[in-house]
Amino acid sequence: MIRCKYSTVIRVPTPTEFGAGLTYEKEGFVIFYHRLQAYIETNGGLKGLSPQIKWVLENYQSLKTKYPEWEDDNLAGQRTNDRGKAFLADVHACWDDTTSYFVDLQRIHHTYPRRFRYYDLMCSHVRHAVRFYEDATTRIKKGQGREHFGLRTPWLAEGMHLYFDYLPDIIRDMKEKGFSDEGLGDQGLVTEAWLTMVFRAFCWHRCHYLVPGYRVPSEYHGSQMPVYIG
Repeated sequence: MIRCKYSTVIRVPTPTEFGAGLTYEKEGFVIFYHRLQAYIETNGGLKGLSPQIKWVLENYQSLKTKYPEWEDDNLAGQRTNDRGKAFLADVHACWDDTTSYFVDLQRIHHTYPRRFRYYDLMCSHVRHAVRFYEDATTRIKKGQGREHFGLRTPWLAEGMHLYFDYLPDIIRDMKEKGFSDEGLGDQGLVTEAWLTMVFRAFCWHRCHYLVPGYRVPSEYHGSQMPVYIG
């Protein structure tokens, strides 16, 4: 779900204690941008870039240049009641474009066993991403942390580095699901799709403000207790 277009109602109850994550925090944004630039430099620069990765880069740079709250979650939170309509419109438009990208991608690769499914990509990402906290804190304790650019929370910054480190695992998972197309370069296409998915998550978070406060206790998960809303 995402906010209704043209609406400035963006407050959403936080579903869990850790409902925000790397695609909400400034650390995730900043490290993603630097790692994306590094990926581009090591893969032939802008000339050899796929149109979709170029689109992600250009739109990230545009939002970063025009809106200070794009990367800064604290600033975005402070502007909850006055988050600009232009900002919301631009971010939501990018989110819509990522939807079109994945719909088209699944239609193009429709023949089994070479079928690309967004669901498979998302599940693989989540399966590996849950490792990041333990891996990040371990690396930092061992003095193996990467460049954190002076960000406030090193283990979060290291976490986005690890997201990129997990990408080869995601590529292998997608191959096991039957997606492999040497004609397009399966590794490049999975990487392209993954970068788009993370950018999509950034857009979703900046279209909302997760309101901290009371949440349903975990012991009520799956409860059949009737709930009455007055």
